[in-house]
Parts: sequence; structure tokens; C-alpha cells
Amino acid sequence: MKNLFLAATIALSLSASFSMASEESHRATAQELITLTNPKSLFITAFMVGFNPMLENMKKSGLDEIKIEKTKKAAIELAKKVASDPELNSKMVSLYTGELTEKEIRDLITFYHTPTGKKALRIMPAIFQKGALIGQQITQKYQADFQKQISTILQGDDAE
Repeated sequence: MKNLFLAATIALSLSASFSMASEESHRATAQELITLTNPKSLFITAFMVGFNPMLENMKKSGLDEIKIEKTKKAAIELAKKVASDPELNSKMVSLYTGELTEKEIRDLITFYHTPTGKKALRIMPAIFQKGALIGQQITQKYQADFQKQISTILQGDDAE
């Protein structure tokens, strides 16, 4: 009986150790992918793509160009602070390990080391930025109708 209990204890201990080592390996692999893909640059680009419409509205409203430029610089500094925050990195590692197996992450790392993967890493921020601008331009086609719809909703006219 003692031998059975000892064997079970050893098995559980080994299982827990393997699970912890596996989790550490998974997180380390995710960190490698994050380091390789330079998410700070992508985050800053994405942040500014989202912030640029506000800057455009400031211009349209006639705000002084110097104030707009100072606002833009402040937004870039904020994006840099957020992108450099260790909590963001830790949560991104958790996101990757929650969504992808360690093998899938390794496959991505392998891809990003190929010529096509290296090119993708190099051009992805520009593609993201250009794609967002295209989306904004197309959205403008529908903006007037959308504003009317929202105005109707907010005024409480539910005739439709």
C-alpha cells in the first residue's frame, strides 16, 4: 500500500513538474514570437491609425496647427509608454499561449524566419496603416447616412 501511495505521489509530482515546465516552455516560445514580430511598432502604428481621425477633426474645426502637432506628439508618447509597459507584454504572452499551441507558435516563428516571413514583418505596419486608411475612406461614403440614423435614434424617432 505504501508503495502504491509513493508511486502515485511521484506520478502526480512528475505530472505537475512536467505541466509547469511545459507552461514555461510555451510562454518562452510565445515571448520569442513577440520579440520577433516587434509588436511595439505595430501597437504604435495601430494606436495612431485610431487616433488620426481625431487629429483630422481638430484640423477641420480650425484648431491651431501647433496645438494639433503637440497633441500628435503627446499621443505618440502615450502609445510608446503603453507599448513599452511590461504588463502589455505579459498579457500578450498569455494571449498567444491561450490561443495557440506551442507547436503553432513555433510554426509561426519558423515562418517569420523565411524570406516571405521576414518581408511580412517588414511591411506589415505599412500594410496595416494603409488598410486602415482605406477603411476610413470607404467609411466616409456612408458617414452622412450613418449620422442621420444615429441622430434619429438619439432623438427617439423610432418610426422605422
